[in-house]
Amino acid sequence: MFGTYKEYYNRTATLKLVGKYYYNDFDCGIWKEYDENGYLIDEYNQDAPYKNYPWEKVEKFVKEELKLDLFDKKVFIHRYVSKHSKIPIWRIRWQVGVKVYTIKINANTGKIINQVEGEVEK
Repeated sequence: MFGTYKEYYNRTATLKLVGKYYYNDFDCGIWKEYDENGYLIDEYNQDAPYKNYPWEKVEKFVKEELKLDLFDKKVFIHRYVSKHSKIPIWRIRWQVGVKVYTIKINANTGKIINQVEGEVEK
């Protein structure tokens, strides 16, 4: 479910950026950025905003409560920090037939803040 992203400088072929990502739609873990000489210049934790409700809790919720398969191509999990409220959000979206379901979880509290059912647009 997770992969490693690597980016290199064209001129020197040295590592520029390395980090982990969830195959579906978000970066996670510690990301490291290097200069062209290979020296570490920045390091940031993509998981920091989600520490109160981390991936492990989302995974358990999706598998046990929603009974969804994380490898199903119609199941999407995304996370972001709201531009307006500055709250970190987990967004889980899945499709069953023509129905599309979306749940948003406040990553500070673990509480569901929004639940929507819609239909696929044709």
